[in-house]
Amino acid sequence: KVSMFEALFRDSMPAAVGARPADHLREFGRLLHDIEWRARTAPAGELLREMLETIGFRAWLEEHSDNPREAEQRWKNVDDFCGWIERKAEEDKVGLTQIAQTISLITQLQERGDQRDAVTLCTLHAAKGLEWPHVVLAGCEEGLLPFFTDERPLSDTSLEEERRLMYVGVTRARQTLVLSWCQKRKQGRGAAARTPSRFIGEMQTAQPRTSNKDAAMARIAALRSRLGAAAAEETAAATAAAKT
Repeated sequence: KVSMFEALFRDSMPAAVGARPADHLREFGRLLHDIEWRARTAPAGELLREMLETIGFRAWLEEHSDNPREAEQRWKNVDDFCGWIERKAEEDKVGLTQIAQTISLITQLQERGDQRDAVTLCTLHAAKGLEWPHVVLAGCEEGLLPFFTDERPLSDTSLEEERRLMYVGVTRARQTLVLSWCQKRKQGRGAAARTPSRFIGEMQTAQPRTSNKDAAMARIAALRSRLGAAAAEETAAATAAAKT
């Protein structure tokens, strides 16, 4: 049992569908693979415009519009959308994948309407600009938030970016916020010990529990302030270092 993508490049594929269809399917598969890889790193606006050029979308609009004026207006709408994607990606310092996740999440929330008894699962990138009454941040541990590996060590720049992500997560909560982490996490055939994220210590969360709503909301506001101040201090320090 393999995925549809893996099946495209199996030796048995031409015999199953024919040599020529197999070539076309594999070309399509390579295109998708290239887009998926570049969507993580390439500038979002540049990649999106390149994709539209590759599939000949403007020519398709011209062919399927009632007149040239309509085709031009429809293409202008597409171009405006590409411009918005480009600006949004630059402002948030994210790629096309994260932008697509955010749009997908917003669409799901709009379709859900006033439905209250539901849980939304999303990434920190996709949650930017959104809020919920209750938020649970899972995986608040070293190696995940901030994220780093032996192959990708944590630099001053990446630490600052990870702290901003933590700030995004904390500030999504309107009423209650829960931060969780694992004592052990599966790694290979065994389990590796984990430690809480350094950001939790920065926020000084070791305070008595309270059931008072106003006090709880005040604590969330304090967490936002502390984490935001830490990010601002690090940004200022990095700017000063760059000037010297």
